[in-house]
Amino acid sequence: MKKTAAKFILAAAATCAAGQMAYADATSDFYKDATIAVLCPFGAGGGYCRLTLLISNNLGMPVVREIHAKKKVRYLSIDGSPKTLAELRRLVSPGLRLVKMSPLKHLGLPKPTTMITSDSYLVTHKDADPAVLKATLNALWENEKEVQKAHFSLRGFKNKTAATNLPMLPYHPVAIEFYKSKGIWNSKIAAANAAIK
Repeated sequence: MKKTAAKFILAAAATCAAGQMAYADATSDFYKDATIAVLCPFGAGGGYCRLTLLISNNLGMPVVREIHAKKKVRYLSIDGSPKTLAELRRLVSPGLRLVKMSPLKHLGLPKPTTMITSDSYLVTHKDADPAVLKATLNALWENEKEVQKAHFSLRGFKNKTAATNLPMLPYHPVAIEFYKSKGIWNSKIAAANAAIK
């Protein structure tokens, strides 16, 4: 338990440092009315809040929405430079991306905010039944709109970006064949997939 907490705190501090964040950013006048200021909405890493707590969460997470309804949560924007992204990938996770979010005042984003995100994966065993894998991929592909409605975190799911150039695990041969047939498998994705050991 202590090791896990220590790893979380280190990852959170690394994220803040790599994102060019400091405690002063969390206590600036812009955030003076906020009880909690949160960085890193999509999972990895963390951030500062006014009482120097480190917190990590998903944007729109029910508990954060509940706090926001009572005390006004404010997410902190991080530096969106290539240098910051490289440092975040080095310190936190090589699969991270930066995304500029449009204002979502009801979630604590009163202005455009640069945040951290990463891809979600459907993981299987290398010896899984190819027919099951193809049926699963087809179901996701054919029901793009329904997948987006299933959960807030899936709103960004799009068929055209279903294969990523930042894979954290190698693609299954059935998935490669499927994405090729749909025209979204390209040389950049193939090279990134081949580079995974």
